[in-house]
Amino acid sequence: MKHKFTKSELLKLLDNNFNKPVPEIAKLVGLSRNGFYYHLKKHNLTKKNVRFNEHAFKTIKNEQTSYWLGFLMADGYINVKGNTKWFHLKLAGKDEIHFKKFHTFLDSKIKARKYKLKDGREIIESRHYSNILCNDLIKHGCIPRKSLKLKFPNIPNFLLNHFIRGYFDGDGCINICRKNQNTPQMRIFTIGTKNFLDSLQSFFITIFNYKSKKYQRTGKAYILEIGGSKQCEQILQWLYSDASIYLNRKYNVWKKYRSAYPVKKKKPNRLLS
Repeated sequence: MKHKFTKSELLKLLDNNFNKPVPEIAKLVGLSRNGFYYHLKKHNLTKKNVRFNEHAFKTIKNEQTSYWLGFLMADGYINVKGNTKWFHLKLAGKDEIHFKKFHTFLDSKIKARKYKLKDGREIIESRHYSNILCNDLIKHGCIPRKSLKLKFPNIPNFLLNHFIRGYFDGDGCINICRKNQNTPQMRIFTIGTKNFLDSLQSFFITIFNYKSKKYQRTGKAYILEIGGSKQCEQILQWLYSDASIYLNRKYNVWKKYRSAYPVKKKKPNRLLS
């Protein structure tokens, strides 16, 4: 039987099987590896056909690019195999709405994959193949195998709150501690390399008179803790100022706390420009 595929049919097939090698995809439609490549070539397609804005991170110039750079430096992965680079984002199913925000930012038509782990947790993930996209991310500091060598990037001052908020949404948390307190106390935690957290802590000390604490080591990474509701409120006020994009569940923890226990606002030491 002679196979005929439209371009849209092939794109759908590639999207639905993004994590499978070409021979497996070919087998699904009853073709040999070379036969499937013939149809791809006929429609000028490849296995890693680009269906998104691969120039999205060419420059870090606004809230969107700085926020997502921070988020991806915390929660994304760049993979390299030979001459091919691709970006992999994997989040918990409860953050699917946020996952979709990222796809909207990329103008991505790549279909996400959803599945459950053995413990019942839901996962959503996608891969975007593009040397252009990955090289731009690498240029801005989002490097492969970053868990042990990530450094704080060069971000314009007026975009720092968006970048740090993105990183915090990926690898931070807000904790409300009630132990031995009449009023629950707020704490902020974030995880990263010592180099990255050194830069982050120095910034907070300079701008907010943040009282530094020693890092806690967790495996091969470090945890930076910011304690005290007034201190946390000051930093969170700045992080969420002029924000149109953030992880809702973390923002809501802060919003609920400040609604129940208002903290007097305090301006930073100097304006950021």
